[in-house]
Order: sequence, then structure tokens, then C-alpha cells
Amino acid sequence: MVAFEKAPPEAKQLLTVPIRELGLSLERSPIAPFVRELYAELYAAGLHRFRPRCYLSDEWGCPSEEPVIGIPFYLGDSRVARLEDAVNDVENEREIMMYIRHEAGHAFNYAYELFRGDEWHELFGSFRRPYRDDFPFVPFSKDYVRHIAGWYAQKHPDEDFAETFAVWLDPESNWRERYRGWGAMKKLLYVDRELGDVRLNRLDHFPRPSFTTTSYSLFVTGWIDSREPFFVTTMFSSPLVDFSVSSGTMCGKVSTWRSSTIDQVGSFSGTASRLTSASPVTPEGSALEA
Repeated sequence: MVAFEKAPPEAKQLLTVPIRELGLSLERSPIAPFVRELYAELYAAGLHRFRPRCYLSDEWGCPSEEPVIGIPFYLGDSRVARLEDAVNDVENEREIMMYIRHEAGHAFNYAYELFRGDEWHELFGSFRRPYRDDFPFVPFSKDYVRHIAGWYAQKHPDEDFAETFAVWLDPESNWRERYRGWGAMKKLLYVDRELGDVRLNRLDHFPRPSFTTTSYSLFVTGWIDSREPFFVTTMFSSPLVDFSVSSGTMCGKVSTWRSSTIDQVGSFSGTASRLTSASPVTPEGSALEA
């Protein structure tokens, strides 16, 4: 960790700049190659239509039950990353891929609602179990994969699945050999089987459209109009402002709880009009734009 006092002057100057004025853009950021690598790994694994949208946020994470990935905004600008590194270690390339694969596991779970299945519940536990920061764990337990430090797979069933997915997706994990004879192998084989069903379009719990909210920033908020594993239609409004769309009226007041950037989600002016249109994302296309 670099002492804050030794942070570069250009980094210190950012302290007074609002996040919305940093000019951050996910597609032009240093993190973009890692997102593309994730998409390449998903495609190589046979998931040709699953491209979870990514956006800059205040931390790693997925909004509850929404198949999108939040990436820390400081990774979107090398100057901000140096400032962050002055007070807290910034993820290296290996750690970035570990975290983004983990979040992709959450996104996949939410997109296909695997957590509603009986077998998922039997293998991983209750999805509705309360989260605890001070969770109990059994060191070196072979019932869980080892991925993120701190026995993170034991924190919650949802984290257990995300960790299992991340290990399954990692092309260098060699999971069939490493976890041979482990209790965690049942979970890995479950993921492998479910992913096979997705590849063959025979998953019996294909996602349903959802009119749920997702918060993007202190400056822009949105509703997810249609939720699919390969595209989302997003409409945005200013905070606490009513809005509607011509294709099926939908109105409401919305608020935010996550911090992000205005640049990566966009904005609009006008009323009662379609703001964006959904379209499938191919490997040659871009899923970084919101």
C-alpha cells in the first residue's frame, strides 16, 4: 500500500472532483479488457447468449436478483486507482478476473433463477438465509471450492454458488482433477449440468420478464423493463421524477442506494417516449454500453 501522503499530485487533485465530473466511461476504461475477457470465457464455455451487463459502481456486486455486474469505479480510471491505492490496496489483474467471474456467477444465478430450484436448495442451502459479515466457517472444508480468500464460499448459499461458478468458468482451474473426491464436486457437476442445459436451450426455469428496480447512481436511476440472459432494456429518469413509456405505460418515483457514474448509464430528456431498445449482444457487439 502506498502512503496517502505519497500519492501522485494529479491523484490528490481528484479529491474535490464529483464522481459525475470525472468523465468515466466503462468502455474506454482500463477495466474494459477484463470485461471482454469474461465474455470470451463465457463464449468459450458455450454460453453464447449470456452477456451480463457491467457498470461502474462503488464496489463489486450485483443488485439483488438482477443479472448485472457492478465494478468499482476506481478501476475505471488509472488516476482514481492510484488514489484508491494510497489508502487501500487495488486489485491486481488476477484478482480482478477472480472477482468478475464470481459476480458473473451471481448474474447467471439471477438470470436463470436457479436459486428457486429444489436441487440448488439441496446443494447450496436456503437463498433467503440472512447475510452475516461474521459468518462461521470450517477451515479447509472440502465441501466448498477455494477461490476468494477468507473461506468466502461459506458465507452464504448465494456466495457458495458464485464461487463454484467462478471455479467452473476459470479455464485454468482444472476443477475436475483438483476437486476429485471433494464434497464440492457435486456442486461443480451441478453447475456443469445446468450450463449444459442452457447451451441446449432446455432449462425448464427460463427467466421471466421482470419490472424490478435497479439503482445505478446518485444522479441517474432506472427500471429494468425486460430481463433476459442475453439483453436488457433499461429506461432511466432523474431521481424522484415520474416517468412513463409509450409501449405500455409504467410510472413511478424511484430512488437510489448505489453510487456510480452518470456517463456509463446515460440520461434523457422528454416524456412518454421509449428511451432504449433491447437487442441481443453478440461476441462482436458491445455489452459495455448502457
